Amino acid sequence: MTLKDIGPSVKQAQSGQPPGSVAVVISADRNVKYEAVVKVMDTLKRAEVDRVGLSVQTTPGP
Repeated sequence: MTLKDIGPSVKQAQSGQPPGSVAVVISADRNVKYEAVVKVMDTLKRAEVDRVGLSVQTTPGP
C-alpha cells in the first residue's frame, strides 16, 4: 500500500461506523524512521481520519 492509498483505505474501513468509534493505532519498530511515522499520521489527518494514535512499547531498564 502506498502513502497516498492509506487515507482513503482507512476512511473506507471506518465507513458505516459511528464517528470516532474506531481508532487507528500505528505501531512501528525502532528501524522505522520517525519521519515515515509522521508522514502517515499527517496523511490520515488530511483524510479526516479520527482517533489516530501510536502504540508504544517500553523496554525494561537496567
